[in-house]
Amino acid sequence: MLDYSLYHLDGTTACSMSSRCWRFPRWTPSVDAPGRPPGGGSPEWYDLYRRILRGGKGVQAVGVELDEVIPLLDAVGPAGCAFLLGGATYGEAEAERLLKTLEPCR
Repeated sequence: MLDYSLYHLDGTTACSMSSRCWRFPRWTPSVDAPGRPPGGGSPEWYDLYRRILRGGKGVQAVGVELDEVIPLLDAVGPAGCAFLLGGATYGEAEAERLLKTLEPCR
């Protein structure tokens, strides 16, 4: 038995399995599957994230771009979410800007 597990939504076709998989505590969509929306910060994932969070589960959004973080937080809220930034390498100035923007979420 694992204390913590994560169900990986491997593309949009796996979303049809979501109602059968509520026993998993955390979810993440695939960011590299054919036919899927772009990265985990895309507005196309917001509804799925909200459904998962309403089900009492956590979300791990992978491949979120820096400019997607605030819209994603506005759309689904910070509770129960982990965002993994992807794509570009961010410098100190970008990191400082993001931290300052996220300060009210602490």
